[in-house]
Amino acid sequence: MKKVLLVVMVATLMAAALVLVGCGDGVVTIETEDGEMKISEKKGEVKVSSEEGEATVSSDMPTEAELGVPIYPGAEMEENAAFSTDTASVVVLLTGAPADEVVAWYKDQLSDQPGYQLVGETADTAVLTVQSGDTLKMVTIGKGTGDNSNRTTIGIATEKLPNQ
Repeated sequence: MKKVLLVVMVATLMAAALVLVGCGDGVVTIETEDGEMKISEKKGEVKVSSEEGEATVSSDMPTEAELGVPIYPGAEMEENAAFSTDTASVVVLLTGAPADEVVAWYKDQLSDQPGYQLVGETADTAVLTVQSGDTLKMVTIGKGTGDNSNRTTIGIATEKLPNQ
């Protein structure tokens, strides 16, 4: 989960950097105590690169193959809500279907996959995980908030686990 939090924090930095990137050749270089960080934008994708690795925010909807879990039929990606690093990724999807229907659908789709676990569930939320080899996939489902309070939010996160 620390990597997912890191992805979200980097994504916030990248979104702020979009303003800077839009003013030049598409690449901004920032010098820090810890080294150099490059921020670039191309075709709806913002990338931050450093000696530590790379993180990306994209406006492109990932595929089921990229996510490793099915996408709820008709779900749409929240605007600029696909984040990825070398070892983790997160995407936020929205659907008009009721949360309990989405939970039931994901249970049906994931329950026969290796390492399936229902981590937690209430009347209209659930957290499900599957693990395939060294990759953990987590699906979080719940009621939307704010402008999306009439929709259901689906968060899909994947993380490559360290060798154990």
